[in-house]
Amino acid sequence: MKRYKILGTLIIVGTLINPCNAKVFDLIRFFKGSSMDINELLGDKRIMNEPVTINGVPTTLHVGIIDVSLKEYAIKLRSMNPKLRIKSSKNSIYYKKNLGNGMNELHYLTQVSDKYPVVHFSMKMPQKMPETIPWPKELPIPGSAKADLTLTFNKRGSTFASFTTILSPKQAEQEITNTLLGAGWEEPGGSTQQFTSETGGVFFNPNERKMLIVSFLGINNGTVTGSIYMKPIK
Repeated sequence: MKRYKILGTLIIVGTLINPCNAKVFDLIRFFKGSSMDINELLGDKRIMNEPVTINGVPTTLHVGIIDVSLKEYAIKLRSMNPKLRIKSSKNSIYYKKNLGNGMNELHYLTQVSDKYPVVHFSMKMPQKMPETIPWPKELPIPGSAKADLTLTFNKRGSTFASFTTILSPKQAEQEITNTLLGAGWEEPGGSTQQFTSETGGVFFNPNERKMLIVSFLGINNGTVTGSIYMKPIK
């Protein structure tokens, strides 16, 4: 999974900002070494800072709201830094800034429609990520599987992880189910009412008050991609 997809896991709609802040851009030119940032110039309103751990690397996910269109943002961003490499689609923009200390600052912006402001996700990540991804010990994984991504929301106590395996969806589902049932997890309705299937299932741990969702995203070149999401039940 590409890094920019990680930043798009949350969509948060916040309060609108004063559009006149965008006019500041006309008075300031971007130059190398400048401390100015386009998001500051356009009045980015920070609405969330959440500590997360991605593939074993701790960082902070920042979420902000920008009251300009995605197209306008892209034009101003390009004007400020013509050499910046930008990836874009119809409703999203991704770019990264080299911070010069072995770190990159990743930015992902999305706009669901013209009626809503742009939602801005950003975080700092090492330029070189760990080659081996540590798998959360509390999550099951087929023995032959390879970890693709782990994402832990530290404050919430929830974890998302994805993997690939050469097993069929049915085989992978059965192996995960056996592991969970052996560890005290239960299926809704008990053993007489199976909620799991070849596309995944839902499990509960009554002792630890947790919920776990397993799903399989499809088959690509004979490889099955699966994901697991676990969260506390409040």
